[in-house]
Amino acid sequence: MPGLSLETEGQNITLDLIVKPFQDVVGVRGLLMVTFLETPTKTKAKSKGSKAAVSQEKSKNIKELERELLLARTNLQLTSEEYEAAIEDLKSTNEELQSTNEELQSTNEELETSKEELQSLNEESTTVNSELQTTVSELNTINDDMSNLMDSTEIAMLFLDKDLHIRRFTPRAKDILPLTLKDIERPIQDLASSLLEIDLVAACQGVLETLLPFETPAATKQGRHYLLRIRPYRTSNNVIDGVVVTFEDFTDLKILELYAESVIATIRQPLLVLNGGLQVISLNQSFSRVFNCDLEASVGKHIYQLMGGQWDMPALRKLLEEILPEKSTVEDFRIEHDFDGTGKRTLILNARRLEQANETQPLILLAVEEVQP
Repeated sequence: MPGLSLETEGQNITLDLIVKPFQDVVGVRGLLMVTFLETPTKTKAKSKGSKAAVSQEKSKNIKELERELLLARTNLQLTSEEYEAAIEDLKSTNEELQSTNEELQSTNEELETSKEELQSLNEESTTVNSELQTTVSELNTINDDMSNLMDSTEIAMLFLDKDLHIRRFTPRAKDILPLTLKDIERPIQDLASSLLEIDLVAACQGVLETLLPFETPAATKQGRHYLLRIRPYRTSNNVIDGVVVTFEDFTDLKILELYAESVIATIRQPLLVLNGGLQVISLNQSFSRVFNCDLEASVGKHIYQLMGGQWDMPALRKLLEEILPEKSTVEDFRIEHDFDGTGKRTLILNARRLEQANETQPLILLAVEEVQP
């Protein structure tokens, strides 16, 4: 309680009154304890000075409070402005966040669309991959077939590109050119050919320039005989991408031909060898002597043109054009003909059709025997 002022025997005493209840003491709960504390008082002069000092102190405190209040108001104003600015920033940030959220939603939709497209592309890729695997398997099979064909064929073959670089070759081609696997993509002109009187490079360049097939007999230094064929290499798109060179070995046939020519030349009976077009391939000395015809000039002529056309006989035409095509052998076919300069002569003809393995038309062996009428 505030202090109480009491006057005793001319003295002014100031007391402080303290009232405190008894709450925690058993038996006196509800009672109050009153305490008086004496506070000494100062003299009146001091009391007046004290009041002035207190008043001055209060004035100073008021000014200090006013200054603090002004400062507090200023700080409050600044804080309010900063708060409003922060509110505006928050509003702007919120708008930006809303815009970003909309953009994110739009991006998410695009991502969903892209995901669907990717799934579709993945399915297409799976299908294409399956088709490619099938194609690769087929190509591997074709490549295996080609490799086995190239390795097993007895025909010498060369595959050259447009620059006449070696692409591929069969094992038999090594008999003509010194080829190894290291020669793949090597120019053909870098290799020494064993061909005689044949410029292989020039022949290949000629085929590339004219696009016309080239074919000629060719012999090698080793005594082998080949039928050389050069044809343009065409792609599936009908594009010329090089040449294909083949060498068909007919050495054995050439030997047989020479042997047959030797046999024909030594036979005393007149003999003619004709091709399917009835042109003279060869004749022996006996035929030339008996019928007085030039041996070299007769080769290549049609049989009906021999001796100035004297062999153009109706009976001979019937034999060669009607009877022999139906029968492979005709024996003792009798012909009587009046030859210029020698008169009427009787001939016995024996004809045989010789089938050829590599030719579309057969050969005809015609033996002539003159008899007395």
